[in-house]
Parts: sequence; C-alpha cells; structure tokens
Amino acid sequence: STLERACILLGIDRLRAFSLGFYLSRAATGDASHDVSRRVWGESVFRACLSLSIARTLLPSHTTEAFIVGLMLDAGLPLMFKLQGHAFLQIDAEASPPSRKHHREFSTLPYTHVDLITVLARRWKLPPLLAKPLAWHHSPPGDCARTEPEHILHRIAYYVGALELDIRTKMPKDQIPMPALASRFIGCDDKQLVKLVASAGTEYKATMSVFSGVATSISEFDSLHDLVHHQLARILDETLT
Repeated sequence: STLERACILLGIDRLRAFSLGFYLSRAATGDASHDVSRRVWGESVFRACLSLSIARTLLPSHTTEAFIVGLMLDAGLPLMFKLQGHAFLQIDAEASPPSRKHHREFSTLPYTHVDLITVLARRWKLPPLLAKPLAWHHSPPGDCARTEPEHILHRIAYYVGALELDIRTKMPKDQIPMPALASRFIGCDDKQLVKLVASAGTEYKATMSVFSGVATSISEFDSLHDLVHHQLARILDETLT
C-alpha cells in the first residue's frame, strides 16, 4: 500500500529490481505489444523468485544478482514483437518450452531475444556478473563444476529460463519441473526441487499481491521513475539518520 511497506517486505535491492521491471513492462503501453509485455512481466517475476530461491542454496552471497538475472531473462521478448512483428508473435504463441521457441527464433528470424538482451546489457553497461548469465541463458553450461559466481548464475539462469510456465498462474505446469535438468545443473533431487518451487511460488504470490494495485493507480508512467527515485532517496536518508 505504501513504498515504505514495500521496502520492509521486499528490501531495497529487490524493490529497485521491481522498479526496473515495471519500467520495462510499461514501456510498450498503448501499442500492440502490451499483452506480450504484461505476460512476460508476470512470468519474469516468478523466474526471479525461483532464481532467488535456488541461489539461497547455491550462491547465498549473490541472491540479489540471481533475482535480477531471473527478472531480466526475457526482457528482450516484448522488443522482439516491436521489431519483428507477427513473425515473432507466431513463434511466441506456440505451445512449446522456451528453449524450443528460442531455437525457432534462431532458425527463422534475423536475431533472437537473447541477442537483444545481450545488446541491452552492453548498452546499459551491466557488469559481467549479470550480463554473461543473461547472454548465456539458453546455452547449456559446459562445466558444472566451476564455482565462479557468473558460472553458477549461468546454471541457475539456464534452468529457470527453460521452464514452461502456465499462462494463467505464471508458475510451472508440473509440480516437479524438468527434474533431470535440475539434477544436472543445480544439483538438487526431486524432493529439494519441490521445496524450491514451493518457496518461489509463495514469494511470487506475496510479491504480486504487494504490487497488485500499483498498475491501475499510476496514470503517468513517465513520472514513475522520478517518483520512486526521490522516495527511495528520502527513505535511505531517514534510515541513515
């Protein structure tokens, strides 16, 4: 209901990430890609929550980075529709896992949504720790024994980005989604995977409930960034004081 309450419930780092997500999702408001943007935003919030849930076990020192990577995996999809039109929309509408859709993009279109997010990450000067997992998220990790943070984030992004989500709930269709992939790349068995997905689902529902009234209450999206920036600055100043 207030920014202060959101800070308490979500923390500053995740609130900043969500602000970015809202800004990206609303960039296409008013044109034909709006529906794609809204769907991708909902799915991206769950992917972010699941990335965070997995990182708590695999990479507890970089949970915020895992969350942001999960949130931005599909940030190129709305742009694909704006740039490629119905040729992309036909692929996006297929009832196929994300990896298969990406292969169709690669084989039939001039570039893919991974190419777009790679370019955006470069233009935004994102650090390699974020940019590399985003650029690699549909490329199978070659060495699962590597312990560098960017390689662990790559494994998390590859698994999370491969999940096919229910169009209504924005959560995995299966209770144990892609267990072989989870075992190989994030090292968890079926029982652990059920717990990770359930934890992510709980966090996803709580997070979306926090933001449920925001989209309809904001009329001037261009001023959202300034509003959030000034309020965050004030809260941080008060906290430091």
